Parts: sequence; C-alpha cells; structure tokens
Amino acid sequence: MVPPDRRAPRAAADSLLSRAIFHDGRLVRRPDPAQALFALAYHPFGFLLALFRVFFNLMILARLVRHTYRLTGIRLAVRGTPPPAPRPGAPGSLLVCNHRTALDPIIISVALGRPVTCVTYSVSRLSTVVAPIRAVALTRDRRADAARMAALLAEGDVVVCPEGTTCREPALLRFSALFAELTDRVVPVALEARQRTYYGSTTRGWKWLDPYFFYMNPRPGYEVTFLPALRPEETCGGGGRSAVDVANHVQRVIAKELGFECTTLTRKDKYMKLAGNDGTGRKAGARDNDDASKKFA
Repeated sequence: MVPPDRRAPRAAADSLLSRAIFHDGRLVRRPDPAQALFALAYHPFGFLLALFRVFFNLMILARLVRHTYRLTGIRLAVRGTPPPAPRPGAPGSLLVCNHRTALDPIIISVALGRPVTCVTYSVSRLSTVVAPIRAVALTRDRRADAARMAALLAEGDVVVCPEGTTCREPALLRFSALFAELTDRVVPVALEARQRTYYGSTTRGWKWLDPYFFYMNPRPGYEVTFLPALRPEETCGGGGRSAVDVANHVQRVIAKELGFECTTLTRKDKYMKLAGNDGTGRKAGARDNDDASKKFA
C-alpha cells in the first residue's frame, strides 16, 4: 500500500511506465477501512450464500438455470445470437471465449440453456465430480486432439478458452492457435464478469475455491455476447489461413467487442510474474524470469 497523499491525484493507467496486466489476491476494491470491514464481516454469510447458489443451481435443468440465477441474485446478460443447437447432420460449434473466471464455460452453458463440453489441458478429479458440465482434457497431440474434438462436436457444443488463464484487466492475453487447427466451426464469445467485493480467480492458493469467491459477491454478474461465427474464408480449412492468423483474428474480434486491448502476453508470463513458476508448479530459471519481465515491460 502506498501512503495516501490527498494532494496528489491518482495516476491514470496510460501514464504509468509499465501497464499493469497481471494481478493476484481475492479483494476487488482498495482495502480502505470501511471496505475491509465489510469484506471481513460479510465473508461468513457470503460463503454460505455461495454454497447455496452453487448446489441449488446444480439441481435445476440447464434451460431453467438462467431464471434461477436471477432469483438467487446473480445477474446474467446475454447479447447477440447464440448458435443453433446441434442436430443430426449439423454438429455443434466450437465456442471460443476470453477467460475472466473459472466459471466461463458454465456461464456459457447457462446462457445457451443447454449442456456444453469444456476442453482443457488439465482436469482435476474434483472438477469432474462437482462441475455441472463435462470437462475433457486434451493431449497436445494434434491428430488425437482433432479426432477427439470432432467426436465432441458431433455430440454438442464445445467451449475453449485459448488464453489458458484468467486476466482481470481490460486486456486479452495471446490466444493459443491450437483450436483453429481442430475445426472451422468457430463462434467467438465475449465475456465480462462483474465482481465488486471478491475475485473469482487467483494464481496461488486453492484454485478450486475460485468459483465460490465469485458467487460470494453480493450481486455477481456476467455479460455474454455471442458474436457471428467465422466465415469459411476466415478459417484454416476454408480460407487456407494459418492457425496463428485465425487465433489472432478471433482475439481481435473479441477485444473489439469488449473494448479491451490485445497483448502478446501468455499464461507462462502471468505465472512467472506472480508465482515464480510456469503455471504447472515447476520453478523456472532466471533466464525465463528475465524473458517474462521483458515481455511484461
């Protein structure tokens, strides 16, 4: 904490020597005495409220959760035209979204009113047990992953967050290009989470608590915007574009919708700055730290 000087105005973000992109910690607001007192006093009630919101909505049909969210104080705004539900002869869509909290795939499922599958590179046993949607781990083998993705899309819609980690600032981290190689049925989805007391994302600590901290907010909210699907000429298969070009295009489309800034920062950069590892728990060398610092600056 910098001692407050009421004579000096707070510096604007664009006047700083280095733009702040990565953050950690659970508090959303500056911990002034009144706000800190509220956060601590509300914490026990908020945790009980989060438990109720999570487990009550687990028992509700997917097409009705959007309404029970409103009854339990969760605001959900859905904009744009959601992709049509898959049917015989018309497989599901790959919903590519930015990453604000661990709840992003679940919120998209609620907005659609139907189940989706989330693909990721690591799935904990706890997540597979308590998550209301299906989570499938990819192998990083392109052929195997492409075959797996085709099978999942034949069953329904699939959600992927190519940033690989959450970002709290109005910025998008670099999109991994793998999703563009797996299918041409790509629908960009722009997400914004409204959090006012606690953050539902962290770098260190028990990450399985992230969804509960989001639901602990008195009036948590999400805005989901379904953008037009990529045209054939904008994809790898139909347009002959490289996977990197497609990934960068989707990043720019989502950033424009949200008014966010595109960056080339990666998941590894975030964990190097905040936790001193590459995001898998392994300590990196000094050279990696120097490279991450240069990218951040």
